[in-house]
Amino acid sequence: SGISHGAALAQAAALQFRIRQPTADVLVVTWNAYRWTNDVGRAVAEIELGGRLLPLVLSRRGIEPHATRYWDSVTGFPANYVPMPNLVFLDADTGQMFVHTAPNQNSSFGAAFLMRMFELHFAKAAINATKKATVLSLGGRDEQITDDMYSVGPLAEALQQKLLNTSEHFVRSGRRIKKATSAEIAHVRNRFSSASRDLRRGATELQPSARARASVSK
Repeated sequence: SGISHGAALAQAAALQFRIRQPTADVLVVTWNAYRWTNDVGRAVAEIELGGRLLPLVLSRRGIEPHATRYWDSVTGFPANYVPMPNLVFLDADTGQMFVHTAPNQNSSFGAAFLMRMFELHFAKAAINATKKATVLSLGGRDEQITDDMYSVGPLAEALQQKLLNTSEHFVRSGRRIKKATSAEIAHVRNRFSSASRDLRRGATELQPSARARASVSK
């Protein structure tokens, strides 16, 4: 088992061990692994490990109406590699598990990438979500679970929160700029359409006058 870089190493090590020891009953659980192999490696992992591999991806769904689920951006990187089979969403808030809806979707580096990474990638979120999943599987209730406040140390926790807030600010600023730009473009298009209609109307009104003047001159 492992998380992040450790998750990728655990997957690769388990596959190598299984290939070298075909009779070994290898079980692998990982959290938020980045991609590390191609289609051939994925196919071999699916054959050798099959259902013994459980690659978890931390995810979350907003509380807004019609909100969509989002997940740790690191798991869609690098884009030229492919994910492991059997990807499963682990909800960071409830501990529930869902089949990954877009396992082949790539991640593009940017503010949104950083925000999702700092929110869902690291040990604190993984530990808390796994505790919730464990309690749920044993028939317990979510309110019995308490968060680990400083799973990675108070300084690292504060830095992670600061980076998360900064990334979120960049995302929101980008959305505001995009919205304002879209509104400005729409306003210009409306004015252009209005001016075009006025020109066509004016040209239509001028045609009878031009024909009348031509008849008089004859």
